[in-house]
Amino acid sequence: MESELLKIFDEKRNPIGVASREEVHKKGFWHETFQCWFVSKEEEKDYILLQIRSDQKKDYPNLLDITSAGLY
Repeated sequence: MESELLKIFDEKRNPIGVASREEVHKKGFWHETFQCWFVSKEEEKDYILLQIRSDQKKDYPNLLDITSAGLY
């Protein structure tokens, strides 16, 4: 996972290229992310299915993932 490449964007959301995950987080580049949450209702009870991070992730492997992060 260390060589993961992410699309990066300027502050106006224009694509400006790709960078390694390490560089993205070191330099604070805006980048693509994807989160998918599933909800269901069973017998009138609401549920949300949460995602466990890959055991190969450098940061927080095998823990619940978040939907968004950052300062804004």
